Order: sequence, then C-alpha cells, then structure tokens
Amino acid sequence: MMLSDKQRSSAPRGSLSEDAFETVRRWILEGQLEADTVVIEREVALRLGLSRTPVRDALRRLVGEGLLRQSGRTIMVNAIRTEDVLEILVLRRLLEGEGVKLATHRISPATLDILHAREVALLRMEHITAEAHWDVDNMFHATIAEASGNRLLARNVNELRERTRLYGFDQIPQRLEPGRQEHCQILDAMRHKDAERASMLMQRHLQQVADAILNTLAV
Repeated sequence: MMLSDKQRSSAPRGSLSEDAFETVRRWILEGQLEADTVVIEREVALRLGLSRTPVRDALRRLVGEGLLRQSGRTIMVNAIRTEDVLEILVLRRLLEGEGVKLATHRISPATLDILHAREVALLRMEHITAEAHWDVDNMFHATIAEASGNRLLARNVNELRERTRLYGFDQIPQRLEPGRQEHCQILDAMRHKDAERASMLMQRHLQQVADAILNTLAV
C-alpha cells in the first residue's frame, strides 16, 4: 500500500499509524515477513511511503501484540512456538465449543449451505494451496463464531486464529481431509439443531488438531 503525497499530507498521524499497523500486521500474518525476520523501521517507512514516526508507532503496537519482539534497537518477527499453539487451541476449544452451541439456533440454513459448498469445493481443487485452505477454514470458524451473537467471543476467536496461522499448518497436511470431514459433521449437527452435538464435535475437532501437532513432533 503506497499513499499519495496528498493523502500523506492531509491524513492525521493516528490514521497513518493505523494504516502502517494494519499493513505490517497483514504482511506478518500472510507470511510475507517470516519468523525471525529483522524489521527495519526506515525500510518499512520507505516501502509504505510514510514518515518514520507513524511507522514507529505501528511497530510498537505490534510488539505489544506479540507479533514482533524487540531486543535493544532490533525488532524482529516473533516466531510462534508449538507450546503457544497448543495453549491457544485449549482456549479455542472452550470458546468455539460455546460459540457453536449459541450459533446452532441462530445461523440460517442458507449460510450452512454456503459453508458446506466451500468445503466440497476445496477438495475438488487439483492443488490445494495453504492460502486456499486458510480461506475456507477461516470462513468456517469465523462465520460460526460471528453467528453466536457474542461479539467479544467472535473477536477473541478471530484473534486466536490469526495467531495460530503464524504456525503454518502446512506442517500437518494429514489433517486436510479429516478436518474437512469434521467440519461437515459439525455443519450437519447444526442443521439438525443439535447444539450439544455440534459443541462436542467442535471441541473434538480442535483437540484432534492439537493431537496431530503432538504426533508430528513425536515422529
């Protein structure tokens, strides 16, 4: 994202800092800035076409969020550890188990149809990229969280999912087909308004992700 001279001169510092924050955050989450990459304030400012002050503010916020870490004057992209992911998955089981229970009686049949169609389309792809898998997985979990009607729950689920995205789930490709089947089972339980079963299936789904990570480490 490159701002025009007019935009840079007219935009308040807060909005420039927010633009820088969102852009660098996206670079990290999408893997454009990999773990342990040194982030140089001057280079980011040049790339964004901004002065260094709003970029400095943005980088400080990202350090506060844990996406970056600072040692002296050096700022680097934080690597997410396996232990971090496993802890996040514990929280997600609790939140999404409750979220899907609430969403079961609120979500529309049309939305369930859309989610199911996306799952089917994914497996019909000749080559499933990490980005395509993320898009479908994110739509599934985010849509259900938002359908819960609890905005705080949905926000926390989305934030936790963004953190786990940094782990790189292409490390456990064996989860692709089982994960799709588990998603479809959850959608089926929701379609039948069986909130308790949907909750149980969601929690088991996330536990199996954790188990797959542990099994991969044990190999």
